[in-house]
Amino acid sequence: AAAAAASEPEAPHPSSSSSSSSSTSQSFTQWRFPLTHPLPESEHHHSTLKPDFAPLPDDLPGAFRAAELHLASGSRIAALRLLERCLVHDPGAGAAPCPTSVMSGVVASVLDPATARPAAKVLLALLLAEGNRRLAVEAGAATAAVEAVAAAASAPGSSGATTAERALAALELVCTVPEGAAEVRRGAGALVGAVERLG
Repeated sequence: AAAAAASEPEAPHPSSSSSSSSSTSQSFTQWRFPLTHPLPESEHHHSTLKPDFAPLPDDLPGAFRAAELHLASGSRIAALRLLERCLVHDPGAGAAPCPTSVMSGVVASVLDPATARPAAKVLLALLLAEGNRRLAVEAGAATAAVEAVAAAASAPGSSGATTAERALAALELVCTVPEGAAEVRRGAGALVGAVERLG
């Protein structure tokens, strides 16, 4: 009987196996998704955009400084996301004067199909502050907005329509500046045609 008991295979220990499996699973999880570096929540909402790990600045001037750095390094998307978050976080903050380099970067982004939609939103938010309108005109915002509407009319869709709506709203604010109104009048033909195509 003792020999039979000795030859009988030892029963597995579920707790040990479970612990090993759990340990292996945890090790894989930590390797694949490091627990010390969780994905930012914003990445789930903007999966196609580069995640921004920088904390939100306390005020718009701070956001402008950070946006200048992003634009200088060619990171337009990061700059636009940062400005959008700050302006949405505190809509009244748009009263702070926008630096020329930031306004120029936003206007240039309106002309780029890859960034036109968020750029049009940021431009509109900046133009809500009357003090930024002349600067926007000097940066070419009127021409950029007209071209954005025309581009949206050529490639209709929900994204294009949204960009066009924001660009048209921006044009209304640009027209409150005499120089801006003159720029819009020069592009009136193209603008009217684009609006008609948008229907």
